[in-house]
Amino acid sequence: MVIIRYAEWDARLESWKEKLEELVTAHRFEEDEAAVVPLLLQEQGMMIRGEEAIATFLRQLEKDINDWREPQCGV
Repeated sequence: MVIIRYAEWDARLESWKEKLEELVTAHRFEEDEAAVVPLLLQEQGMMIRGEEAIATFLRQLEKDINDWREPQCGV
C-alpha cells in the first residue's frame, strides 16, 4: 500500500490521489501537520521524501503497472 503523509492538502496531492485511483492502487493519504518533511511516501518499507522524488516514484509505478497490464505480461 502506498501511504503519503503531508503537512497541508494541495492540488498536487489531489492529482496524485486521482492517479493512484486511476491505477487501482491501494493507497492512503495521512495528514501530519507536525511533519518536518512536507511530503513523505511509504511503500513496502521504502520511504521517499520530497515532491520531485514522489512524482518520479509515481511515474515509474504507472509505467510498471501499464507494462504489466500489456497483453502477455502477467494478465
